[in-house]
Amino acid sequence: DTKIINAGAPYADVQTLKNDFNYWWNFTQSNEEVNGGGYNSDWPENSLDALFLAAGAFQWRPIEDTLRLVIHCTDDTFAEKGQSLSGIPVQHTYDEVVAALQAKQVRVFVFADADATGGQNNDLDVSPGFFTPYQGKTPIPDATDGGAFNINLVNAGQLSLSAAINDSVEATLCEPYVPQ
Repeated sequence: DTKIINAGAPYADVQTLKNDFNYWWNFTQSNEEVNGGGYNSDWPENSLDALFLAAGAFQWRPIEDTLRLVIHCTDDTFAEKGQSLSGIPVQHTYDEVVAALQAKQVRVFVFADADATGGQNNDLDVSPGFFTPYQGKTPIPDATDGGAFNINLVNAGQLSLSAAINDSVEATLCEPYVPQ
């Protein structure tokens, strides 16, 4: 349900990055599981395992001269360790993920649903953990000195994804890592 691309290494050239991006954009249209296993049949996403993998598997350059930043896009909530998604067990808890991201000083900027319009019937509040506390815990973007954007505004053409990403990079570049 999660996969690291390019062995977590920086891309050597833009064309290879574009090729991978196009491949995975097309793949997501299938709604298939990343590692085989068939159709993705549940509504929560495996965001926690994906963020944990990003913290530990990316070949991050030294923190002294690198802005470590992850852009995470999702339209739904997540599940924790002990639950299964489409038959695949979730491997990590919320606390483990936040600790891993903080240990590597990775800022997480999310584009997620903030309008209580997630889930199978588009009627669930899926903001906890991204915009609001999750079980009383600090949202991941705040816990990692990142930020959160409403993906519905992007879909409606009211927020530019690229401008929001550029602004996030500019606002945090050369700033100390101060998680909550």
